[in-house]
Amino acid sequence: MSKEKFMVDLDGNIKSEAEVAKIVRPRTETLEERFTRLHHDYDDGPKPAHYDNKNIVTMEKRAELKEKASRPKPFRNDDPSSYPSNQKKTMNTWELMMETAKNPKTKEDRIEAKEVRQTIYKDWNKPKMRKYLGEDELKLIGKHPSQRKPLEVKPIVKPVAAPIVKPVVPQIPLEEQIRIHVENRKQQQMQDLENRYGRGGLMTALKDII
Repeated sequence: MSKEKFMVDLDGNIKSEAEVAKIVRPRTETLEERFTRLHHDYDDGPKPAHYDNKNIVTMEKRAELKEKASRPKPFRNDDPSSYPSNQKKTMNTWELMMETAKNPKTKEDRIEAKEVRQTIYKDWNKPKMRKYLGEDELKLIGKHPSQRKPLEVKPIVKPVAAPIVKPVVPQIPLEEQIRIHVENRKQQQMQDLENRYGRGGLMTALKDII
């Protein structure tokens, strides 16, 4: 058998969780509504239509609630103020604010949601307090493990330059080099003689000697 849970509403009354779920969450009055209310309270002006509406919270009361509402302290044996029994109102008010922050519908809700996230961020930035944050709180600021994508490291592939292949110069044996040199010299001598004396006759005999 599940144990029934109880919560504290914005007026400080203890109600069951089922009763609180049926209650329409109060909204903050608009500037026009505040003006007409103050005009009625202090200048004997006409009573505004929203004056007795319990689903509309005055700006002063909303500011007071925001000032008092804070994230519950993490439990510590040596700190009685952190005991759940001493933080009932704070814990339940924080739960209501968390529900609004998850699904803000009005401008006032969005402002409150921002303040809730800022409060959670303060604890996130403190290493000693970070471990006390719940899953819903982590998800609200995008720090839950399921929301953090693993860092993808792409390997850096460097282009490999093709090796430069130098043409292989065939090694000519020394004897072959001498023979080529002698042959080139002989041809040059013969060319010189032809240029000087012309072909035939004496040149034919000299070619045989050379």
